[in-house]
Amino acid sequence: MKGLLDYIFDNLDFDQLSRQEVKDYLIYLHEILPQLSSRNEERKFIFSLIKLNERLITLNNNVITATKQSINRNNKNLNFIKNKYNLSSLDVQ
Repeated sequence: MKGLLDYIFDNLDFDQLSRQEVKDYLIYLHEILPQLSSRNEERKFIFSLIKLNERLITLNNNVITATKQSINRNNKNLNFIKNKYNLSSLDVQ
């Protein structure tokens, strides 16, 4: 089993994983970490945990950026409508 796990995590392209794949790998690693027998095995898979969490942070940052861009577009559209119809009493943040 150790050989298979080594192969999977040695060949994993963390930067290409989807959010669901990251979550699945994290769940799996949290299940197997307590069963590992040596510090070297633990260290290797903890490194994978770190890389998976970094990928999750990147995915979260992408969502935050996309949300901010969407809000900015909506505010620009609202301002355009306000100006077109002289609706200055409506406040837009």
